[in-house]
Amino acid sequence: IQPKPKGKMAHPFYFALFSAFGGFLAGLFSLGTIPLVYFFYRQPFSLEKIRTLLLSLVCIITSIRILSVIALGEFKVESLILAVMGIPAVCLGSYFGRNNPLSISENNTRRLAFSILVILGLLLIAI
Repeated sequence: IQPKPKGKMAHPFYFALFSAFGGFLAGLFSLGTIPLVYFFYRQPFSLEKIRTLLLSLVCIITSIRILSVIALGEFKVESLILAVMGIPAVCLGSYFGRNNPLSISENNTRRLAFSILVILGLLLIAI
């Protein structure tokens, strides 16, 4: 609704609060980055920094989840096959995204992120 970031960075308490809420949602629904996306886009960070933070968090969270599944002995070969099958799509998407970036303003990028979060929240409530 208000895509412009706030003028100054939030107090560290709010970083901890949104991180805890993200951990709670990650444990229940595997949706831990949703509160962090909202929180980061409200901070005076550049879009590049936000993307880097979120990509790092998703990588760390996914790695922990995969290691936990392996440690519990629940990892299935079908999961590995599906992941390998997805590699070409990720590579092509990355290639085209890097060579033909969308010309979306920073404010519209923030609006798009907020809209996606609202849709995910509504789907979560509906399901």
